[in-house]
Amino acid sequence: MKTINQKLFRLVVGSALAYYLFSFTQKTFAIEGLSIAVPSTNAVLSWPSDSSETYIIQYRHTLDATDSWSTLADYYPADSSTNITHYIDTNPLDYGSGGSGGGSFSMSMSSSGSSSSRMSSSSEMSCKDILALLMPPNLSGNSESLMSSEIQSADSPTLDGAGGSSSSIAGSGFYRVVRDGIHLIGITNNMVLSGVVTIPIELGNASGQITTISVSENETPIGNSLQFIPVAHPQFLKLNTTLMANGVHGIYGSARWDDTNGGLWEAESPVISVTVSNEISFENWMPTYGELDNTLLFRATSAHPDTDWIVRVYNQTNGYLGYFSGHTYDGDISIYWDFNGYSYTNIPSFSFEVETEYIDPPSPPTYKVTDPWTATGAWAMALQHAWDSSLDTASLYQQLNGFVAFGGNHGGVYPPKNSSDDSPYTLAFDDPAANANWAAFRSAIYNPICRNFVYFGHGGQVGIGYNTFNTNRFITATEIANRLHTIPAGQTNRHAYRFDFIDACSTALGTLPESFGILHRENVPASDYIASSTRFSTYVGWPQDKVIGLINGRYPNYDHIHFMEWIQYELIGNQRTIKDAIIHASHNPNVHGFGENDLKVFGYWDLQIGTFNN
Repeated sequence: MKTINQKLFRLVVGSALAYYLFSFTQKTFAIEGLSIAVPSTNAVLSWPSDSSETYIIQYRHTLDATDSWSTLADYYPADSSTNITHYIDTNPLDYGSGGSGGGSFSMSMSSSGSSSSRMSSSSEMSCKDILALLMPPNLSGNSESLMSSEIQSADSPTLDGAGGSSSSIAGSGFYRVVRDGIHLIGITNNMVLSGVVTIPIELGNASGQITTISVSENETPIGNSLQFIPVAHPQFLKLNTTLMANGVHGIYGSARWDDTNGGLWEAESPVISVTVSNEISFENWMPTYGELDNTLLFRATSAHPDTDWIVRVYNQTNGYLGYFSGHTYDGDISIYWDFNGYSYTNIPSFSFEVETEYIDPPSPPTYKVTDPWTATGAWAMALQHAWDSSLDTASLYQQLNGFVAFGGNHGGVYPPKNSSDDSPYTLAFDDPAANANWAAFRSAIYNPICRNFVYFGHGGQVGIGYNTFNTNRFITATEIANRLHTIPAGQTNRHAYRFDFIDACSTALGTLPESFGILHRENVPASDYIASSTRFSTYVGWPQDKVIGLINGRYPNYDHIHFMEWIQYELIGNQRTIKDAIIHASHNPNVHGFGENDLKVFGYWDLQIGTFNN
């Protein structure tokens, strides 16, 4: 066991600044080279394209706030035979009585600014002028950010370029084209990333409001890149690569849009292979310590495996306390610090600087947590009755009954079941009782004795429920973090959970694990929990959408039901650990279509259903 001392010793002083991939400015990203031609009464749009992409094409009369975009085409495919795609808007132009309609003109635009071209035709355009508009990165963006170019008739007044309103010009109109989905800008295959990189993105969806964006790998947001509504404009993602292991990573952008009626859309950008290279990385970082005892674990990884190291320690006010020193032969820099006999037990957080023979970044902070349990951990459980139109709903709504029976005998279940069978508490879906049901469920989640959470129903990256915008029937990850005092770390009234099992779409993609106080990292070893004096805890969720009902006959997806039932049998009946229970259930001959890695397990893989619950 090492102890901190006060002697001063330095190999190389490391000063590190964040690395920025781009000097990001208030510039919109758009399709360059967008053109418009007007033969006769048709408007022909054309733009450089990629055969793997689809596009949204929209039109509006003005840029006034009272006007809105109308979608002419969505998921419009690129021309696979060439690198230019065309779209024809038929008959958008009306010519005056004196015109023959035989004239034509065309223009081109680039993202560098606006340009104008006057119509060269013997006829006059009397009703609708055309203004082609470069696409901003988000279809819900403000008109102030738009770049435009104009086409005007000889007798029409001049329209100012970017951001100008066209309300003073009778009959003017605007087009825009953008790629569907999410795209990372400037990131290319084989690029080397270090430190913190800022990645501009394009977002395009014809409906809904953007609610989450992130950089992901293997269906998991990485590098603290996840953003929740309201996302910044213009859109960009910051990726902290020091939280990732050095080496090759396949990264991609993820996005979700929601509307006020419960509709949702999700998109992923193409996977890009990049190499992460940091002298010091923190992929195994323990962000908290001291929940059960006065010990702390520091973990870092050196890119040079054979090196001397020094870790300097500072308190919450950046006051220097001392240092640890040592040598690593495999790159692992680990410090187990026992506070016994030292006056550091009440310090709320520590920060560190790692020094080797190379220039290194500072580490993330680690926070002391105090989270006393007053009783055996109870179970907050609920099941949303959102599939009442399906046949055999009894099988679907009783798929988690094993958890109910176990929880009832080990800490108690809240809210108490309100159905005649042994299924969890019922959350009505499209019913006046739904608001009261969700209020009772909220109360259970924040009940100080509840430390285990089981839910089946709708959900997503941002929380649990069907409609993100209906706050009475949707519980966000942010709300849970605020009420449980888990984010930011280090709060004295923290209320963390031991076990979460969330059978809902995409609930492993957001910050729900952190919101419940559970490490958002897979397969954290027992030694890390013990050395940092923190409780074992586990979060289980889906990293993608899942099928609950089958179209043919409207029956529920029995494979899903059987998967859930066998997980509980292995976990409770055979006393397996949670990860092992999922593996065995996926291999059961009664289960089809589910693999052992389809459910994400964050935190401690070896947690058993009844252990460490006091």
